[in-house]
Amino acid sequence: MIRQTKFCSRAVGSWGSCVKQNARSAGRLIAKIQGGLAVRHIEDNEHGLRITDAGVVRGLIEWDAAQDGDLPLLVIDGRDISWQEFGRCVMSYEGFQFKMEIRDKSDEV
Repeated sequence: MIRQTKFCSRAVGSWGSCVKQNARSAGRLIAKIQGGLAVRHIEDNEHGLRITDAGVVRGLIEWDAAQDGDLPLLVIDGRDISWQEFGRCVMSYEGFQFKMEIRDKSDEV
């Protein structure tokens, strides 16, 4: 008997094939997460933090209790970066143009 399950995207004839399909999906998700974690957007140098040579920064905007909500806290590469620290990072780009996109955390950036 072939049945559709909520965990498999296609009808499967056995539990084993469903497990294999989910394992492949999990493997792809893990590879995607590892790839994202491998990319660094900021780095430390002798002057403090700097944006890497790629010139792209991805992260999350969080609440900064130390600022009573007046300024955000940025989480970049798993590090908490204050708005002031980030401002110092971009000062080396004075005169450059930039594009800022705000995306839902479920979107792929």
